[in-house]
This record gives sequence, structure tokens and C-alpha cells, in this order.
Amino acid sequence: MYFIDYNSDFKKSIKQLKKKYPNCIDVIEGVISDFEVGKFIGEDCKNLGLEQNKAVKKCRIKNIDSQKGKSGGFRLIYYIDYELKYVNLLQIYSKNNTENILYSEIKQMLKELSLE
Repeated sequence: MYFIDYNSDFKKSIKQLKKKYPNCIDVIEGVISDFEVGKFIGEDCKNLGLEQNKAVKKCRIKNIDSQKGKSGGFRLIYYIDYELKYVNLLQIYSKNNTENILYSEIKQMLKELSLE
């Protein structure tokens, strides 16, 4: 069982998304339930200089409040420490409102949380 943690940026993002997409919480809770049992989705964010037993992933989540499927859905960026069985949800955003997050921004998030 993995421990799931949320940082302040993630919490702020959820509050903003919930105003426009009221069902986002239900969708995200489903993904988090998968994370708790070690089922991780998404692509690895490479070249972040993390140790072998750690990773950052970016996954696409369908927005059920929109008719655009996953391409117009949410993007969730999260950190995993496989050894400690720890997941930190770094950031979530709507692809309709935000372009891609740069690796430099991900590295900064990791640094602020002392996860790098």
C-alpha cells in the first residue's frame, strides 16, 4: 500500500478545477485509489536526475465534464518513491487552460519539497 501525499500547489489547483469542473474530484479519487495499490499510469518524465528507485510521471485523465476525452482532460504530475511506497501529487491542470509544464518547473517543485 502506497502513502499518498498532496502539496499546497496541488490543493490550490484542485480548488480551481472544481469551480469549473464539478466532477473532477470523483475522477481524480479513482486515479488516487489506483496509486494506493501501486497501479501507476502515465509516462516517465526523464532527465530529472532522480535516483533509480524514484520517478516522476505525467498522466492524462479524462475530464467527464468535457466532451474532449483525454486530450482535453487533466494532466497529473506525480512523484513516486518505490522503496518508501510514497507518492506525492505535485500538480494537476486542465489541458484546456494550461500548456505543458516544463521539466525545469518540475525540478523546481521537487526541490521545494526536498524530493530531488
